[in-house]
Amino acid sequence: MRITEDGEQVVISHVNEADLTYEAACAIRAYALGLYQRRLGEAAQRRLVPLRVTLAAKAPRRHGALIELYGTRAIDFEAPATTVTFLASDLTAPTPHAQPGLSAVLRRLAEQSLAAAIPLHNWLDLFRTALASLYDETVPTPAAVARRMAVSTRTLQRRLDEHDTTWSTEVEGARRDHITHLLPGSDLSIDAIATRSGYADARAPCRAVQGWYGTTPAALRRTGRLPNAPPVPGAPPR
Repeated sequence: MRITEDGEQVVISHVNEADLTYEAACAIRAYALGLYQRRLGEAAQRRLVPLRVTLAAKAPRRHGALIELYGTRAIDFEAPATTVTFLASDLTAPTPHAQPGLSAVLRRLAEQSLAAAIPLHNWLDLFRTALASLYDETVPTPAAVARRMAVSTRTLQRRLDEHDTTWSTEVEGARRDHITHLLPGSDLSIDAIATRSGYADARAPCRAVQGWYGTTPAALRRTGRLPNAPPVPGAPPR
């Protein structure tokens, strides 16, 4: 949530980085600020009607429910951002039964709650979680990860480009984590680990472990301790 003011107008924005093809994200974008507007009206004990509403969501066939929720027909769909704009005077007018000092107490409480909140994962975090989860079942492919994230393969590739990374870079990072977990944590042979990790033969993971850690898979399995490893180019710190 973001709030900006210019003296005459107050713009409340809801930021959601999920893809437009994700139906749940579109629903959240369409209705989230309407619910927030309703709470503002309940606090002010009067109906608050916005000047305009912009929604970063696809236009539904019928949007009577949204008109009723926001109290206006001035709704733009597929906008760059989800916003509700009010006259500042509507929001700052004295409210009946106001309790002096209560707003300051509530603001401090909100700040404390936000400071202790668990941050939401961004799209790249969700992608890496989906990629890692597939490694537990099979060798991941772009199509399989896209299905797990409920997006198209083309959208998946576009989002990777937007985050300045590539499929091969992300797979290399996930593969390193997968092999590093399997070596000391299982009795699988190097051949079996190679197969589960998408390598054609046992020599490939041996070369990979040597490049990552400067040691052999056998030594890594024997000690169970990870040497300091240089990061995979383009991959996140691990």
